[in-house]
Amino acid sequence: MTPSAQRPRTWLAALALAAVTAGCGNGARMASNSEATAAATIDPSVERALRNPRIARMLKRCRVTRPNHRVPPGQGEDLGQAVADYHGNGQLWTVVSPRGVLVAGGGDVRRDGSISRKFPWWRGVHGDLQITGSRLDARTARLRAHIPSGYGPTGFQSSAIIFATEGCWQVTGSAGNAQLRFVTLVVKARTD
Repeated sequence: MTPSAQRPRTWLAALALAAVTAGCGNGARMASNSEATAAATIDPSVERALRNPRIARMLKRCRVTRPNHRVPPGQGEDLGQAVADYHGNGQLWTVVSPRGVLVAGGGDVRRDGSISRKFPWWRGVHGDLQITGSRLDARTARLRAHIPSGYGPTGFQSSAIIFATEGCWQVTGSAGNAQLRFVTLVVKARTD
């Protein structure tokens, strides 16, 4: 494919991600156009983080979930690289990092040190989305989630997941009698 033919796909992926994150609020940071474009490719902050020996050791002990490329209904298959980030089971879907690592930038880190990140979800079953989870590699407070109302009983649902600390986290989304689990390594970006 020629570079000029790829531009519309990148633009579509950025537009789709921007639309997905538009409904997140109350403590969740809104995505800029540059963030949406970066999410359509491997995030360079993840590559930088993995060069840190401490984070590389953490990743070796954390059995992260890689995306399985299952696209939610209505999202289309022609969104470029962003398709690679989808993870689902035919009933619930979300987007996970291609490397399984969530790197929190300055806007993601809250005053109390917790880390807030938006996650889009799609429900193929009826029911309100619920999100639970816990840290697998240490004892700490459970994660919290903000799930805004107004999205209806099926289809797209925005959310913000608030991780208490860095570490290896298991997240479970559920709606009706469907569940989707994933494991992600959450780390803060280095500022030095």
